[in-house]
Amino acid sequence: GFLFGTVTAGQFLHNSGNTIKNAIVVGADALSRWVDWEDRNVCILFGDGAGAMVLTACDEGDNGILGGASHSNGLGYKDLNCAYSGSPRLVETPGDGITIS
Repeated sequence: GFLFGTVTAGQFLHNSGNTIKNAIVVGADALSRWVDWEDRNVCILFGDGAGAMVLTACDEGDNGILGGASHSNGLGYKDLNCAYSGSPRLVETPGDGITIS
């Protein structure tokens, strides 16, 4: 998501005639609640993280995002799948709360 957001923001900033001068890209993952901590083959691959970046439009002669490409074939999906195997629970939020399942 963060890479896709960066490329998308760069396209908005690069379009000629665009009035958008700044963009912020924020990404976060909280995988620690889904990881089986007893499986040492998998738990070291996943963790919590967050990042943010501010992009500013530049003149044509200046450097910008030079390019971006993403590809996947999905063959390793079963090895990196982090499926939730617990039961739904109520998460404390203002109001009625949210059920995660």
